Amino acid sequence: MTRRIYSADESLNRLARILKNEIPTSDIPGSLIGEYYAWQQALSDIAELFAASLPGEALTFPAAAYGNITSSGNITASGTITAEDIIAAGSLTFASVAVDDLNASGSIVSGENITASGTITAEDLISLDDLTVTDDVFVGGDVNVSGTVTAEDGLFQDDLVVRDDIGSGGNVTASGTVTAEDLVTRDDVTVGDDLLVAGDAFVDGAIVGGGALTITGTMTAEDGLFRDDLLVGDDYIGGGNITITGTMTPRNIALGGYLTAALMGNGDIAMGFKPTATRPSGTLTNLGGVLFAENGNLMWLGSSGSVTTVAGS
Repeated sequence: MTRRIYSADESLNRLARILKNEIPTSDIPGSLIGEYYAWQQALSDIAELFAASLPGEALTFPAAAYGNITSSGNITASGTITAEDIIAAGSLTFASVAVDDLNASGSIVSGENITASGTITAEDLISLDDLTVTDDVFVGGDVNVSGTVTAEDGLFQDDLVVRDDIGSGGNVTASGTVTAEDLVTRDDVTVGDDLLVAGDAFVDGAIVGGGALTITGTMTAEDGLFRDDLLVGDDYIGGGNITITGTMTPRNIALGGYLTAALMGNGDIAMGFKPTATRPSGTLTNLGGVLFAENGNLMWLGSSGSVTTVAGS
């Protein structure tokens, strides 16, 4: 590019046209086409362009003016700064800022509120105080909270992993599976479907069920009160008394001690025997005898080993 030397008149006319966005087609001296003003008129047009008072014209800076502005000191503006990009190697201080997109490779520090009507995308979002969100928060990864999360409602579409306590003043509802190393409740637990416990269940109070309670392992209880049927598919071992106010229908009864039955009030005791049972054998140590059935007869085996027909043919 060749350096040109223009007269004062031509220089001011060229500058006025550039600021009106009427870029000359040639930089050769004396090549201007169209209206050509005296230097006083050209300079007056330039002044009015900056004052926004030139009729039908607006101040426009050429593309060459949109290059970098480099300052070793402060740049202060009492009005609005409009820029396609603002790049700062150090700090930027604004009383207020409105941007379409804000990309920061470092920290954004604000002593006031930061309000976004669009989306905030961040690799890390750190709040040293409160974070208030009036709409939804979508997190594609993990949310790690070292303090307290307080929410009127919480909806988790995937897993919720909590390494400490969950305190709830209302209901906790799970449509999927709740897996916990320890589940401690100080009040009621209502399960609308199956409750599967792979290990031990320790209950200090009562277990009240409106439906069936199925236990495939061992149930150990200091006291057991059943207001309806109790179905035992295997052994039932009682270390104390077994009190039945209704009917007991067993397949087999094995007693390691004594069977004591008392008729009180209008209560009846009914005992059924297999039509034919294996005759007891061996020494009846510390027993008065054994009552059993054989071929439809009710038999008594005394302690001496003698067998007597109690009832039958």
